[in-house]
Amino acid sequence: MSQRQTHFRARQRKCGTSVVVELRGELDILTAQPLASCLRILTSGEGRDVIVDLRGVTFVDCSGLRPLCVAHTRLAAQGRRLRIVVTRPFVVKVLALCGLDETFELLETVPTGERSHS
Repeated sequence: MSQRQTHFRARQRKCGTSVVVELRGELDILTAQPLASCLRILTSGEGRDVIVDLRGVTFVDCSGLRPLCVAHTRLAAQGRRLRIVVTRPFVVKVLALCGLDETFELLETVPTGERSHS
């Protein structure tokens, strides 16, 4: 039995008053832990709001969404926000099926004031 290979990358950058986390690849049970570790660091203590950009995600399931839910709860308790950038219909559908389209603030693009100025 061979182990399934998954492609996943998370890149973060400070932009304006937020940190943008750009995700690429599959967001599932195999990649949930690396995402959770990244978001745990960003949500510990005081800091910036977090924007998670899912436009580069090619697959998502419920286990991959758990780190986003945990980050949302942690940030809300600190008076901070988690916003999700999503344009792919299948990702929007998974969020809706899980009831998270009502929980998360969904955006179609990174807000102009939050884009990097490089």
